[in-house]
Amino acid sequence: MKTDYIDVVHLHSCSTEILQRGEVIDALLEAKKKGKIKFAAYSGENQALEFAINTGKFDSIMTSVNICDQLSLNKLIPIAKERHLGIIAKRPIANAPWKFSERPLGNDAEEYWLRWKEMNLPDSDNWLETFLRFTVFAEGVDSAIVGTTNINHLKKDVELIQKGPLDNTLVSQIKSAFRDNWNSLI
Repeated sequence: MKTDYIDVVHLHSCSTEILQRGEVIDALLEAKKKGKIKFAAYSGENQALEFAINTGKFDSIMTSVNICDQLSLNKLIPIAKERHLGIIAKRPIANAPWKFSERPLGNDAEEYWLRWKEMNLPDSDNWLETFLRFTVFAEGVDSAIVGTTNINHLKKDVELIQKGPLDNTLVSQIKSAFRDNWNSLI
């Protein structure tokens, strides 16, 4: 890689129990202290993410943020922002549930497909655009990881994002549909 350091290193999906033991956090912070990494980060969800944020030892977090997964957006990202952590959204297009006409049993998109159908959102001419713009411009999000191996897909994603935030009315509808269906999770 021809570098003396790595910009960001994420502890990825460590359980709360592993984080509480402290060894992995200490190792990460030691690497930071030695200049091997610039930013110590955690990638995960729910209780483990909340624990990581509350340790005060991380510079950044990565968590799922998309139309079908707004749990961190509603609860943990505001806390992380208060603590001046960087926020990276993963799974911004929720594994593209709109690509499936029927429930994609066993596919990574299955859970998101179920949520998306349950939300009963107004139809979109371009779901990719709707999902991307919702996530990228969500309050608190600093960056989003949109994976691709196709340069043309990447160029299209950039073009869609350059359109700016979604209409506030649509964003409100999306948030309400999520809240109405998963209020018990928020």
